[in-house]
Amino acid sequence: MKYCSNCGQAANDNDQYCSKCGSPLPFVVEDEKKSQPSERNIYAILGLIFAFVFWPAGLILSFIGFGFSKNHNGRGKALAIAGLIISALYFLSYTVLVILKIAGVFDYWYAIFGD
Repeated sequence: MKYCSNCGQAANDNDQYCSKCGSPLPFVVEDEKKSQPSERNIYAILGLIFAFVFWPAGLILSFIGFGFSKNHNGRGKALAIAGLIISALYFLSYTVLVILKIAGVFDYWYAIFGD
């Protein structure tokens, strides 16, 4: 809704002249970029990248990107899910390797195959 700059009368968006005083109404153009949220979900993108480089940061950023996908009309949701899955797989493999190291499995490996 727009208002007449001369008398303050409310007018419809399609009106070109004020119904009260007849003054021309300002032409209002809405910027599409302001009405729509940003097209890129940067957290989802960074989450996927960091999932390969440093899984804890990838896990956190992907989780944030998944939350922000609701505000971005679902954009970046698939990237965030991929980042979460990759980070989770890295976490599981890291955990298994740590458990195997604690159990001494690698000591036998080195004894058999050497350094």
